[in-house]
Amino acid sequence: MTSKDKKALDRYRNQLLHRAEAIQRHLDEVTRAAREELVSIRDQIYALDSAREIPEEDGEHRANILDPKSVTVKKNVKTVLIVEKRPNYSQTLVRQTQSAGFKPIVAITAEGGLRKAKECHPDLILLGIELPDMDGLKFVSEIRRDPEADRIPIIAMSAFPHLKARCLELGCDDFLLKPVRMIDLIARTRQFLHSDPKVPVRRS
Repeated sequence: MTSKDKKALDRYRNQLLHRAEAIQRHLDEVTRAAREELVSIRDQIYALDSAREIPEEDGEHRANILDPKSVTVKKNVKTVLIVEKRPNYSQTLVRQTQSAGFKPIVAITAEGGLRKAKECHPDLILLGIELPDMDGLKFVSEIRRDPEADRIPIIAMSAFPHLKARCLELGCDDFLLKPVRMIDLIARTRQFLHSDPKVPVRRS
């Protein structure tokens, strides 16, 4: 094979590489967009399922779950973002926080939780560390790197007691061991949301 033929083959090979890279970038963009859409759809499905658990006469609470942005309408009502993968457990947290006078926002994935934290600016986050798409500790790191969300109190929840030290180290404000006693969870939530923001709440 002559040097001319080799150069022609090299040019053709480079062209193929560029095409392959362009196709890969396009696939990455499509995959990312599809993943974001899937997260949104899952969260909407869960919101609908959660709303079905609320009595028909309690239309205001039902609207708050179906439309998370509506939680900011009443300025004096504190919002709680619940990031928990188990639907039954999330529904319990929704009912308990509503009964305590707070406005719940629900996400069943870490990506959904990060998105809703930016969209709705909750006053507190109840975080189940075991999540389907991202380690809960990474979720905390992502939140704490966001200048608009780094001051939001986070109460972490996990069935693994050894994670407590790591959660607090990364920036969680409290840690509760699952199964969580709801009376304790609501007490801790009130402690953070009803305290003067200028006075730091002592971590347990």
